[in-house]
Amino acid sequence: MLVHEALQPALRDHLGARLPHHVPDHDRLHVAILGPAPTLPSMSGLPAGFADTLAQVLEPGHHEAAAGVIEAATRLDDAGLRRFLELFAARIRASAAPVTYEELHGFLRAAGRAGAR
Repeated sequence: MLVHEALQPALRDHLGARLPHHVPDHDRLHVAILGPAPTLPSMSGLPAGFADTLAQVLEPGHHEAAAGVIEAATRLDDAGLRRFLELFAARIRASAAPVTYEELHGFLRAAGRAGAR
């Protein structure tokens, strides 16, 4: 059995380590310092064909702008992202018309307010 001093890290103690939330990561160096976050098999990514399916519900010619809004939504906290997805899903259920950039941007604003609470 391995024994370590009280103030020394034990073997593999750093695996779940993260820098505090108040430390800014403007240069995206946290991953370089701490290493990539562990991933679970359930976090393997989006299903095949997801982009094609998403493109079918978005207004033609606005895919790049819509992708920017969706990417911004992924940076929201959990409550904000949940609200964005709820609004997006409700809109798709409510109408067969393509979703516009303006609608997505409105969902993002509403979700940002929901996440700020």
